[in-house]
Amino acid sequence: MRDVCLSRPSQTASSAPVTPGNTPRPRFLSADPAKGGFRPECAKGTHRPIFIRAARQLTLLPRVTVVGQFAIPVREECLLPGGQPGNEPFPSILILLMRSLFMDTQPAGVDPSVDSSVDAFARSPSSPFADGYDLESERVALAHLIASDDPDPADPLFGRYQLFLEREESLDHQQQVHALRQGGDPLVRPHEASEINRIGQLTSEGGDRMRLHTRDAMRLFLGRAVAPGESGHAMAGGRRVAAALRALWSLSGNDNPYADWKLVEIAERITGIRRANELEQQHVRQLLDAAREKGLDFAVLQSREPAQVSLGFGSPYGYMIVMLLVEIDWLVRLVRSAVLRDLMASSEGVRRIGFAKHRCLSVFHFAVHCQRVLTRPELLPLSRVDFLPNADTAAARRVEAARALLGAIPRDVFTGEREPRHSRRRVSQLSHAELRLLDSVPLSGDDADAKAAANTLVQ
Repeated sequence: MRDVCLSRPSQTASSAPVTPGNTPRPRFLSADPAKGGFRPECAKGTHRPIFIRAARQLTLLPRVTVVGQFAIPVREECLLPGGQPGNEPFPSILILLMRSLFMDTQPAGVDPSVDSSVDAFARSPSSPFADGYDLESERVALAHLIASDDPDPADPLFGRYQLFLEREESLDHQQQVHALRQGGDPLVRPHEASEINRIGQLTSEGGDRMRLHTRDAMRLFLGRAVAPGESGHAMAGGRRVAAALRALWSLSGNDNPYADWKLVEIAERITGIRRANELEQQHVRQLLDAAREKGLDFAVLQSREPAQVSLGFGSPYGYMIVMLLVEIDWLVRLVRSAVLRDLMASSEGVRRIGFAKHRCLSVFHFAVHCQRVLTRPELLPLSRVDFLPNADTAAARRVEAARALLGAIPRDVFTGEREPRHSRRRVSQLSHAELRLLDSVPLSGDDADAKAAANTLVQ
């Protein structure tokens, strides 16, 4: 077996240059099976003896020494027993042996010519790349190279910086292609996806129309204004109420909790009125059906020339109002049909029609009142953010004024558990901490502060 020459100068060894006369004896590693490793042989005073355990198997082939993962050709001169001076060990052998035995080495199967920093990047499960490349985390890690006008190629992170630029350009290209496809499936071609922008807004070809047979229902739709030069109170009509509800519907898009609350309340009151009208209709229909069973087949009265009203409302609440009006129109026709056929007294018929109209007008005037309060210039910016403890003074005044004018908002409406039937409110832009904070916001404040804020706005 041939010995492998390995030497490391002692810390106390002389730093004088090596000459043929003072060349130190090289150290050899000889197999020492008793110790399971290699036994160093060296001259005293020139080299520190080091015992190296066989952590890696040393295989000796003719003229080739394999240490770890390195296959090293060994010169005959450095393998001569006794280490005769005159031929120095091959420098590359020492470097490779030192790197293999005393330094960290690449794991087996890894090409040392590949820059390992290129694959050392942050990963994220939400990454748009197949390998999980996290662009934002890399942007933070490479901030000094990104901010530099002339990045240093000698920087240890320069390889990652080049990969960052490639990935950033790749993501930008993917986003452009995604935009050309209008967010469609990758199989969709850009010219096919562009057709979505050519689709116009949905509209009714012939226009929406409402047909009313009674003047009572038509007056509820038209309303009544105070004549010029006269005093009195105006009567809100269906057209006016539809516009008021559309304004509240728009305010709900600003995350206005009071707009949400009043839309919920108005819709619930309209539902109650329609239910009451339905019970009235059932009562009159029972009278007509009883007469039919006895042989009298009475038809429901209708106008020879009913009023045709074009609608075209811009919100669902406008159609909620006209649905209420056509049901009142139908109730009036039923009641007057029963009165005409002596199935109901005239006074009872007038009373039933009057109650139906009164219920309708009550919700009409309530809707207009809420719209007038919430569309005041001082209250237009009102939103749920104003209720947070860190809101400014103007926001606190808006909250107190709205509370004084309209009352304390219910908790379930404020937190969004109870929502309007139709709302323009979208996903909240508040943080999770702020959303949790809204659950603990006090909705009823000091009455004195509320009155003062309300007086300031009303004046």
